[in-house]
Amino acid sequence: MSLVKIQSKALKQLSDPIHSITRANISYTLSNGGVAARLYKHVMFTDSHVYDVGLKVSIVRLCRNSMIIVTNRELDVLGSYELSLQGIHQMNGYITMQEMASDSADSYTYEFHQNDRLTDQELSLLIADLI
Repeated sequence: MSLVKIQSKALKQLSDPIHSITRANISYTLSNGGVAARLYKHVMFTDSHVYDVGLKVSIVRLCRNSMIIVTNRELDVLGSYELSLQGIHQMNGYITMQEMASDSADSYTYEFHQNDRLTDQELSLLIADLI
């Protein structure tokens, strides 16, 4: 006769190594034209940014580490930018041009890659209209 030890599922989970579970980088499409924001370009060795009100952009799609923005002006992709949203800290990052079909020939689509990921609270604030 052999003795076989059978563990319950709860004991097995307690004895297994703990793995950190991270949420997938889910992207959200914003409706009604997106969220309005201001985009500032960092310029070195000048004080011109003191009076700069920023370029008006619309955020149409977002995820934790990047945002798709639409503007009516062509932007320099070799610069460093700062994105300002109401209720959220200013985010530093860079932009890349996107090949997306747009509604108008006068609009340009870029992806803003922020240096810091959005927190759960900031992300829920931005997608509050979707829920």
